[in-house]
Amino acid sequence: MHHLLEEQVWELIDNAGVPWHWIYLFLPRLSCRFCIVAPRAQLVEAARLDPHGARERAKLAERMGHDFKQGLSLWEVIAEAEALGPVSTGQLAPAEVATLESMRAAGGSA
Repeated sequence: MHHLLEEQVWELIDNAGVPWHWIYLFLPRLSCRFCIVAPRAQLVEAARLDPHGARERAKLAERMGHDFKQGLSLWEVIAEAEALGPVSTGQLAPAEVATLESMRAAGGSA
């Protein structure tokens, strides 16, 4: 798999009929939505999906006296996410929307 392009992986998944997690509609990976190597746009999208989780991580970074990543505070990311508002959930099934709302409320993982 490591030698394939991302598009090729998705083609294989779709052709095999393997179900995939709905979070991939919004983010390129599920394992770590607030990854320190993630680009800013991905962090903003993650904060739109999970504002509580973003705030908790921002508070933790603040307590430690560090930016989330060099030159970038999660508070900046959160402000940008709040300006954009929540993501549209129109393409999600009701159970997926419920999972997203639960994640938003609890700050937990999906």
